[in-house]
Amino acid sequence: MALLAEPEQAGAPCVKEIIQVLARHLHDFARQVRLTEEEFVTALGIVTRLGRLTTPSRNEVRLMAG
Repeated sequence: MALLAEPEQAGAPCVKEIIQVLARHLHDFARQVRLTEEEFVTALGIVTRLGRLTTPSRNEVRLMAG
């Protein structure tokens, strides 16, 4: 899984662990709810739109995650 290799760039061991555990949980979630490709694309579209709405003073993705 490419995402699990990405934390190698994170530096701090705790950040690497957080990213790896998050990725595993997200994959487990997708399997549990039987997420379809269409639903996955829709969810990515939402995150992408939130990213575009983000400004230096307001992080929409962070607000959604909270």
